[in-house]
Amino acid sequence: MTERYSTKLFVNAPPHVAALIREVLSPDPFLPQPSVEQGLLTFVLSSDSPRKLRAELNSLLRSLALIEDLLRVTGLRLP
Repeated sequence: MTERYSTKLFVNAPPHVAALIREVLSPDPFLPQPSVEQGLLTFVLSSDSPRKLRAELNSLLRSLALIEDLLRVTGLRLP
């Protein structure tokens, strides 16, 4: 039996920004799709290797940072 590693990433965003994040990430089959838990976007990542998990988390964080920059450039309000 192999060991599984997992983590959750919570993103607190206004509803319009959360909807935009979901829309931007939805076409990418390699990024996890968030669920909504208690008003937070929740990303659940898991892998059989801690290195793979860290790489997936870093990829997701880079994507979220890019979305944040795009929102800032376009003038949408962020919290």
